[in-house]
Amino acid sequence: MRVAVASEDGETIQQHFGKTTQFMVYELDGDQCRLLEVRENEPACHPGRSRQHGAYLAESIALIADCRVVLASQIGPVAEAHLLQHNVLPLRASGVIHAALLRLARYFQRAAKEQPAVSLDVH
Repeated sequence: MRVAVASEDGETIQQHFGKTTQFMVYELDGDQCRLLEVRENEPACHPGRSRQHGAYLAESIALIADCRVVLASQIGPVAEAHLLQHNVLPLRASGVIHAALLRLARYFQRAAKEQPAVSLDVH
């Protein structure tokens, strides 16, 4: 599972989704996480923009559309709604990236075990 993280220093989650200049993209596999790449971003929330806020927001979302989750210190309601429409789960988080990714991985592992399998058999 791919996870985008709004971080300026590459160590901690401390950026607002609309203000981050980069996303760290990680691959989570079980309890392992590895950095795949750093993606440069034009922040949607920046004073003096010549284009509409929505155009930058759409570009930010397209940049991480292949990720299942995005972690940021803050995410506004408009961005949350658009992320969800693109099947990216927006989550507020802070602290050390590695620790947050491990907590996220454990959460998804527990959720997968607790949910019963869905049968698609048609009779």
